[in-house]
Amino acid sequence: MFVLKLISFFPLWLLYLIADFLYFIAYHLTKYRRNVVVGNLQKAFPEKAEGELRLIEKQFYRSLTDFAVETVKSHSMSPKQFKKRVIFKNLELLQKYKGKPIMFMASHQFNWEWMQLSAALQFPFEIDYIYQPLKLKSFDRYMIKLRSRFGAQPINRHNAAREIIKSSKKGRGFAMVADQVPGRNVRIYWTQFLNQETAYFMGTEALAKLIKCPVVYFAIQKIKRGYYEVDIVEIAEPPYQKEDHSILENYSKATEQNIRKHPSQWLWSHKRWKYTKAEAEASKVI
Repeated sequence: MFVLKLISFFPLWLLYLIADFLYFIAYHLTKYRRNVVVGNLQKAFPEKAEGELRLIEKQFYRSLTDFAVETVKSHSMSPKQFKKRVIFKNLELLQKYKGKPIMFMASHQFNWEWMQLSAALQFPFEIDYIYQPLKLKSFDRYMIKLRSRFGAQPINRHNAAREIIKSSKKGRGFAMVADQVPGRNVRIYWTQFLNQETAYFMGTEALAKLIKCPVVYFAIQKIKRGYYEVDIVEIAEPPYQKEDHSILENYSKATEQNIRKHPSQWLWSHKRWKYTKAEAEASKVI
């Protein structure tokens, strides 16, 4: 972790040279999760020609290695740099939610780490972020400290319900990257996403309903190397009906729309579709 902190003081132009080298290693030499990436792209975009898919694949690996060095750089970047490099296009939209709880849903669209840090600097209220603890404890502590640089407070996903209920009365925002594959021991909601039957964790929706808060989606797009824009998209607001799943449906649609606009910017190396609906139903995971 000390080495990563030291590297963070390298200028970005030098870090991007390192990213170019990492791209060559990941794509050409080790072929890091190439089978997963290729399989995901083929299933998500059956209408695209092989050459177009190959271009998206290469661009993804460049974005992935850029993301790696950008995340390291986050340790030493100033607030001014974050505000310059991550622009929220319609930040004024959030003013009407000031003093009220609000839930922010993002996806693994690059660069979600810079977006969270910049949001903590620019939003008109404080933010808590829900995180999945990492197995490597030293790296887990490193990432918590990094993400909390500008006052955002971490919430372990295992304690999310209790902490969100407690903090919701303070008018805070709650941010989460919500496109992970859910485990088989939780309540699951199924919908079509990128041409595939896709499972979503229902806890996010349940929490928004419980504290009766609006839900906003962050549509991130890369403008050029090291610069991003975020469109703040309202996807749901109370009152909610008990059997209404518009939060997850609208989140899934907004995520897919953003991916189709910027296909190389999503985390294709993630094993998003680990099991099918049929397999889940066969094992009584519904």
